[in-house]
Amino acid sequence: MRNQVQLQFDSRFGPGWWSDPSLRLLYSKTYNAWKSNSADPSKSLKTYPFAVRMTVDSMKLDARIRKLPEVMAAKIMRKGVKNAMMIWRTALRGLYGKHRSTKIRQHLADNIAVHSRQYRRGKQRKIWGATGVRMGDATSAAVARAFRQGARLGQTRVAQDVNELPGIRLHFIEGGTKRYPGRRYFDQVMAATRSQVQAEIANSVNRAVREVFR
Repeated sequence: MRNQVQLQFDSRFGPGWWSDPSLRLLYSKTYNAWKSNSADPSKSLKTYPFAVRMTVDSMKLDARIRKLPEVMAAKIMRKGVKNAMMIWRTALRGLYGKHRSTKIRQHLADNIAVHSRQYRRGKQRKIWGATGVRMGDATSAAVARAFRQGARLGQTRVAQDVNELPGIRLHFIEGGTKRYPGRRYFDQVMAATRSQVQAEIANSVNRAVREVFR
């Protein structure tokens, strides 16, 4: 039985790049190029260029997982990946909680979500997961919660975007502006918690496999 997972992070800019002014400029240029091309299917740069990709080889996990039915094994793997991404969500909520405004609106820290899926790619079953900030229109229940929270905090100013989820504002904190350098919280959290995420994927899978073979 093995309890280590090697995560291959797609790091285009290298560790700690957000502290290097020249690399931050390259980040900005790459992001702007992506924004101008992403809506045009004829352009080559279509996918978001800063997503973190994890590659987990199930052969390196508990060998007994290969004895399970494919659907059950994929379900266990998916749960392991999702549990590990909860580490990112918890850390990000703490950091974005520092940026709460005094207006009644949907806050970033309350809308960091984790999702996972499984799908087929040829004969292989793939596991997909994502940690990010919700975008789009807020539900009526979410708006009501924002107003209740505002009432508890004594807030009286209602933001114009109270009916919108906060993903649209994310780039102002992450990417910054000409005068504001940006925080790069996602990059920093994922760099700092890599070993924890690796361990949680392996441990979660191993716990589930032991339950099956008990």
